[in-house]
Amino acid sequence: MVGCGGAPVKPANYGEEAQAAYERAERALERGEYEGARNLLTEISEQFAMSPYGALAEYRLGDLYFEEGSYLLAADAYRRFAQKRPTHAKAEEAELAAARCAYQQMPGEWFVMPPAHERELVSAKEAYGALTRFVKGRPDSTLRPEADRMLGVVTDRLAAHELYVGKFYLDRSNALAAARRLSDMLTRYPTSGLRSEGRYLLARSYLLLGDGAAAVSELERLVAEDGGSEWGVQAADYLRKYRG
Repeated sequence: MVGCGGAPVKPANYGEEAQAAYERAERALERGEYEGARNLLTEISEQFAMSPYGALAEYRLGDLYFEEGSYLLAADAYRRFAQKRPTHAKAEEAELAAARCAYQQMPGEWFVMPPAHERELVSAKEAYGALTRFVKGRPDSTLRPEADRMLGVVTDRLAAHELYVGKFYLDRSNALAAARRLSDMLTRYPTSGLRSEGRYLLARSYLLLGDGAAAVSELERLVAEDGGSEWGVQAADYLRKYRG
């Protein structure tokens, strides 16, 4: 149908058809009929793009892939939705859902050395980047608690890898490489729960390098920031002995 100006005109039952199709897709999802639901949702998103149900179908495609465990496809669907519909009520949820896909790909058990760690670091770094962007871009979001929780887990896992490498170098008397790695860990992941241990080991690295001033500076900062921690107590004890 064409209106007076030549523009396409939606049929009178456009909204009703979109709603009926969407409800069929939802019922298919509830029954776990993913292939049928995927076909319906794809069709709705294409044929009823001007309807609110077209937008919901695009979002639900991400949910479907997530439930199937196809996290790469789910993340792509969520990102496309958020980019295409930045003002939609679910845009915020889509952004966090995309980050959740990367988070979900991290293994339950964390390994820090080959052969598993490279693959694990990729998903962790993707999750860290996506969650950091969400937290900075959505400071007042009601979804912040979940985002903050996931970001804390990811931050500690990435920091654990850097800490492990720093210890590896220290154990082999390569204090310069250890100092560089540990300093990088503290710069990249300053909120990590492992920061106290990292700063203590960085001070040790400086001592081995003969840079007492830098070591004392790190220990003083450790006592000021995390004096009640195990590493803060050790740092305070060392400073007392150092100062006589």
